[in-house]
Amino acid sequence: MSVEFTDESLEPVEFKSSWKRERSVAEQGCQTRDVYTNSVEVQSNEKFDQEVQTDYGGDSYKSQGADADSQALAEFLHRVEPMVMQCLNRNLKSKAFDGILDQRDSGLETITCMHTLYNAELDEKLQVTDLSWNATGSTLAATYPIKIVIFFYYIR
Repeated sequence: MSVEFTDESLEPVEFKSSWKRERSVAEQGCQTRDVYTNSVEVQSNEKFDQEVQTDYGGDSYKSQGADADSQALAEFLHRVEPMVMQCLNRNLKSKAFDGILDQRDSGLETITCMHTLYNAELDEKLQVTDLSWNATGSTLAATYPIKIVIFFYYIR
């Protein structure tokens, strides 16, 4: 069973009271105020992207240290020494590691090697220069100090 509602406006009906005296009739109306809503969405679109590329100019690595300006280096170290010492002194007084025991000399073997990273294509004499991992520990990245050439292909 379905019922259909429609808007309808009826004219008021007046009648004289049959009671002992005549009464007046007044018409009143009531309507709620408009409900105001406000919908706001926020999205951060600030991006920062930086790329770095170095040029490799030969078959072997050459030290560039011979051309260093020792006077400028000494001035720099003299300038930053107070800040470095202040930071080191603050770290000495820090309570961040209170309660953590140094177990290097305890003889307990609490750390075990689970996996050894090895890449057969790389020279065995190379040493890992950096190690990074993601927050869950499921991905591990090791970097080696070798020249790597990367080509980018754009498909249109």
